[in-house]
Amino acid sequence: MASSQTNFAITLGGTAENLLSARLGRSRLIITPLTENCWIRWGNTAAVDAGELVYANSPTQYSVANFPEIGGAVSVFSATTGAKIVVREV
Repeated sequence: MASSQTNFAITLGGTAENLLSARLGRSRLIITPLTENCWIRWGNTAAVDAGELVYANSPTQYSVANFPEIGGAVSVFSATTGAKIVVREV
């Protein structure tokens, strides 16, 4: 399966949003917040201190070996409206 890249912008800062819908067979994600740190969470709603903290300008890779729930929906929380995130999905 080919990889895809999505450019995402937070529409309302301070509110969790759906970053990715569930997709069975997803084996790897690379998430890169471009403008500020953000929180992501698999299958539940992301919030400060609820999920994985991903640092700005630091591509973070997740694989099915370490995150079996990777095929589930992914929620994101960022404080600022317009914050940008790049997601590469395999």
